[in-house]
Amino acid sequence: MTFAVFINLLTNYYFFVSSGIFIVIYALFRFKSGDWAGNKRNDYSAILIEGILGILLTAFLILPAWYKISEAPRVDRIWKFKTGIFNILERLRALFMPAGSLEIPAFYPQILNWSSIGAFLPITGAILAVSFIRQHPRNWLSQLLICLVIISLIAPLNASFNLWSNYSYTRWWYALSLILALSTINILSHPDKLYNPISHKYFLYILTFLILITVPFISGQFICEKGWFGEMFSSRWTNWFGRYTDTNKLISGYSTILTIINYLLLFVIINYRISSKNLLFITCLTSAINMGSFIEINNRIDGVNNSDQSLTIFLTDSIHNISPQYEYRIDFDPANHMNMGLYQNEPAISVFHSLQSRSHADFISISGYIENIKSPTNEPSLKNREYTDALLSVRYFYRYVPFNTKYIPEGFRLKKKNNKSEIYENQNFIPFGFTYDRAINRTEFNSIHQTDPQKNRCNILLSSIVLEKQDWEKYRSLFQYTKIDTSMDVAQLSRKRNEVVCSSFHGNSTGFTAEINLPKENLIFSVFRTIRDFRQPLTEKKEKL
Repeated sequence: MTFAVFINLLTNYYFFVSSGIFIVIYALFRFKSGDWAGNKRNDYSAILIEGILGILLTAFLILPAWYKISEAPRVDRIWKFKTGIFNILERLRALFMPAGSLEIPAFYPQILNWSSIGAFLPITGAILAVSFIRQHPRNWLSQLLICLVIISLIAPLNASFNLWSNYSYTRWWYALSLILALSTINILSHPDKLYNPISHKYFLYILTFLILITVPFISGQFICEKGWFGEMFSSRWTNWFGRYTDTNKLISGYSTILTIINYLLLFVIINYRISSKNLLFITCLTSAINMGSFIEINNRIDGVNNSDQSLTIFLTDSIHNISPQYEYRIDFDPANHMNMGLYQNEPAISVFHSLQSRSHADFISISGYIENIKSPTNEPSLKNREYTDALLSVRYFYRYVPFNTKYIPEGFRLKKKNNKSEIYENQNFIPFGFTYDRAINRTEFNSIHQTDPQKNRCNILLSSIVLEKQDWEKYRSLFQYTKIDTSMDVAQLSRKRNEVVCSSFHGNSTGFTAEINLPKENLIFSVFRTIRDFRQPLTEKKEKL
């Protein structure tokens, strides 16, 4: 067991947490069963000791990773004690119907995307597991199943599997799926249980349940579209139920078709005695149909493959201008892959990263880059994006024609054009490492967020350096004090910042080196690190950072 814990933790620390919690719950139910033949006290001790040893073996990797991960905004605790009705219905539905999509919920539009709500077993779903519970209500496995389902429906208990960092995720349901499979196999391997009238009865009960939790909502949406009950009903329905798009309809349609296919086969299995060999063949074939359909649905409907196709265009119709020195950043069409900068091998201002650092989150919050610092999608808004590009030293903007949103930031001019791709150069480019001549205090800057939370504040960050309270007295003599001024456009601001900049900049994975000529002592703003303090007179002097 020590080695198993070592491998589990080494390969995926996120799922190690949920699997550890599940093992504790499993042990509590399993050890109380009458068929456990071991010494329970010794077995508990062995599990505890071997688990600790397995964790210690990975300490060389986990401890520094834990230190880094603990500062990420997404690990902040979220305390929510109420599970919405649609979350409850979706989790119950997902036990008996195939998942339609990774991203878009099939029947209830209010469900958060990417919640990983799915535990459907091919052919049987959870129907035979329910039959097992009904036939063996006092069995430890039945009680464990009931416990796991209850945990799924109570927000704080469900969130405990990710240490309360997200109440909507059910990514620990791999554990529930294993227990569902175990109880289902118990029924399938015993003909007296499989062909028991209870299995037939609960087959009908669950089909009725599925109809009750899906058809009325679809009917309500249909009524709204027809306008039979008037605009007031439609408005209230949309506010309560959500906006049911054409994509939702397609996904729910595919999910319904897959459900019918699976349950027709289950009807055959529980009503006709099929050999084990044929049962295995049907199960394998249905599993392939379910998985193949799921992949195809996501590729054709969700639209998540657009970014992959733009990546294909990038690789086959390359326009990149490789700079191994990392002398600037890039920006790209919002319709492209969020991590296009990684494939470009150049720093970018957009990235999808679940574990962004706290300092990065603070910056995007302060600058108005994005408001939701817990989101792994760090995509600045299109409004006033030219100011963001200037502040973060963006030199090129990449556009991939087939997925273009027809958006080009202000101040970018076409530099190179290929068959399906274009590159634009920023006329307001500011190199890494520049200075300010004016400053404002943090209190005044924060007032902008209070009066206009949605405002992009990069234009202000381009005009004046923002000094914290503890730095104001120390550095205020270096700058003119100025009130907040947004009168200058991005071209004027970039010209001001280009007056004193680094003459050379070379970055790599370990840091950077740069040179600058300062006419007087000043602070250097570098987007690669924090502000650098020069406390010596540096007139006519070249200084290396």
